[in-house]
Order: sequence, then structure tokens, then C-alpha cells
Amino acid sequence: MGCVLQGSVLRGEIREGKYVVEQDHEKSMKLHKKACDDGYAPGCAYLGDGYAHPAGDTPPEEEKAYKAYAKACSMGCQGGCRRQGHYMILGLGIEADAKKGKALIEEACMKGRPSYPDYASVACD
Repeated sequence: MGCVLQGSVLRGEIREGKYVVEQDHEKSMKLHKKACDDGYAPGCAYLGDGYAHPAGDTPPEEEKAYKAYAKACSMGCQGGCRRQGHYMILGLGIEADAKKGKALIEEACMKGRPSYPDYASVACD
């Protein structure tokens, strides 16, 4: 969990519109990858977030994000399942399959937090 906390802080902590901790996307990704490789499911979800929302003008790496979310989901992380389902619905990093994506989100909603602002409304109403 230490790698995830450090990695999350290095993604850039913002208070009152200013970065309190300087962003270091590369180091953040390395720490989240280590946490994921060490079997910590939230680390995989955060790794996926890093691929989905990279620093600066770098384009998203949708296939890598999808794979990281899928790994998090397979390890029992509901957040990873919701994100994997979202990617499946939209066809990001994988061929679109709205039925399977919605099923993943529904299952995650039944296990964990039912509200997820971007896409849970398709499954968590």
C-alpha cells in the first residue's frame, strides 16, 4: 500500500487550486506498477488511471489502461471492475461489448460503492 500512497501523492496533490506536491507522473506510474505487480489490486486500478489520464499532452494508452483495470477487477477491486466495464461499453482498448460492460458495472455496484459519477448510472440506478 505504501507504493500506492506515494504514487498517488506524486500524481500531484492540489489544494486551493495549486499543487502542494510537484507532479512526477513517471515516478507515480512506476510506484503504481510495483504495487500492481506485487498483487495490490488498487495499485492496478491507479495504474490504469495513469494510462487513461497521462500527464501533459501525452495521449491516453487505452489498451494498457483496460488491461490494468481488468487485472484490478480480477483481483477483486470493484473500482477496477467499474472502470473495466466503462471501457468495455465504450470500446476503449478492447472491442465494445456493452452487455458485458454493463454486467461488470452492475456486479461491482452490488459489491461496493453504488455511486460512480461518470457511468454507474447505466447500472446502479
